[in-house]
Amino acid sequence: MKFLITLLITLILSGCSSTNQHNDIDNHVGLTIKPLAENQYVLRYKSNRLSKQGVLDASLHHAAKLTLKQGYDWFVVTTQDTHISHNNTALNSHRQTATYTTRCGLLTCSRQASPYPSESPPHIAKREITTQLIIVLGKGIKPSIDAIDAYSHIHHPE
Repeated sequence: MKFLITLLITLILSGCSSTNQHNDIDNHVGLTIKPLAENQYVLRYKSNRLSKQGVLDASLHHAAKLTLKQGYDWFVVTTQDTHISHNNTALNSHRQTATYTTRCGLLTCSRQASPYPSESPPHIAKREITTQLIIVLGKGIKPSIDAIDAYSHIHHPE
């Protein structure tokens, strides 16, 4: 019985001590990172679920994570470009509806279908937002008010 209690307490305490932080920036869907120089990177982030501001916020968050991962303290966004693309796709391009005609005789009725194409298939507008940032990473004292402290941006977002 003492062994079971000790095991239970150990499991509870080990569950409290583990962290669940996902700092793996390399495997994020929609994110591509290309180095331009030792401390300069291009981050491109695509999403079809977030708003324009949401995509920008996510891009800055990933830039902050990259900054810390590379051993730097702050980053400056030198170029920012946002592109919104719209793509209309048909929901069901070969949909047909039918009209039915019922004819009745003395003893029985018969039903005849005459298909005709529907007016136009419904369309769904898909929107994809892409934000591209060119960032320069740095260490020590921030050079300007435009520099973003990576640690503060991740742990104390505004």
